[in-house]
Amino acid sequence: MKRIRIWFRALRPFSYTASVIPVLVGTVLAGYKTGHVDVYLFLATLIASISVLAGTNLADEYFDHLKGVDKEGSLGFKRVLRQRLLTPNQVLAAGLIFWAIAIILGLYIVQQTGLPILIVASLSLAAALLYAAGPLGHFGLGEVTVFIFMGPVMVMGSHFVQTGSVTWDSFWVSLPVAFMVAAILQGNNIRDIDEDRASGKRTLATFLGRKGANIEYYMLLSGAYIALA
Repeated sequence: MKRIRIWFRALRPFSYTASVIPVLVGTVLAGYKTGHVDVYLFLATLIASISVLAGTNLADEYFDHLKGVDKEGSLGFKRVLRQRLLTPNQVLAAGLIFWAIAIILGLYIVQQTGLPILIVASLSLAAALLYAAGPLGHFGLGEVTVFIFMGPVMVMGSHFVQTGSVTWDSFWVSLPVAFMVAAILQGNNIRDIDEDRASGKRTLATFLGRKGANIEYYMLLSGAYIALA
């Protein structure tokens, strides 16, 4: 039971709504328009989406630990590597396993729907790796990355899996999701602003400063409601 709790903490399942909601929105829109949803494709897309985020969470912890970003006394949830509850190799291996699951499911989806999804899936996995490893997450591009890939890309991709088409309405309904997911990351970065600065991690919050980051956070939340309107 203790081991399960440790892995539960490492996987951060409380964050999975950010990967579930975009898939649900795209699929529900497709079902509303066509009157039909392919349950197997929906489940494959959903599990692949969750697997990508699970792998990203683990890789993020691994690379933050390697770069000394995650230190004793850091705010937020308690990291398993900082507390030496798991080894770095265990965390990295688990992350790679989840990404492998996403790849296998992605190949099934491609086989069922066509090559366009292969391009989308490849770009999404590359973005996840670049975010966790540093170039995107450590140089102020995290919010932009999650806005694009966990908003329009995931919602429109889920819609395409069911319908085989890309539509403007799937784009518009993706925007509230994109704004909210970006706001989640921005809130985390505001919380960690002092520690990120000390470790050299450059997030958008460290560039803008706490006041500017707070303004951006409110703008993201407002953007979600404006997009709904």
